[in-house]
Amino acid sequence: MGMKRRHLFDKGYPVTTATLLAGSEVLLAVGRQARRTSRTRIGVSCLLIADALTRVAQARRTCMYTRLLTHGSEAQSDRRIAAGAEGEPGQRAASPAAHQR
Repeated sequence: MGMKRRHLFDKGYPVTTATLLAGSEVLLAVGRQARRTSRTRIGVSCLLIADALTRVAQARRTCMYTRLLTHGSEAQSDRRIAAGAEGEPGQRAASPAAHQR
């Protein structure tokens, strides 16, 4: 029995109820698969974000720890630069092998 409704893939021909039901099942299956895939992608994204946050926090701790450990040496270096002990550019000897561009 033909129906007057048009189907997504009917190319202008009348479509039976069975064809409409089969097409609906296919579209539902595609939708379910897309939902499962999107849940997996969201889960992976959340794990990657958590991992990145952990790495950023670790880098911050390392940076702060390094600053605390090197605070005295940085202060000495700053004093030498302020006193001119580091010398001006061009005053140091040239390196043995010149860098070619």
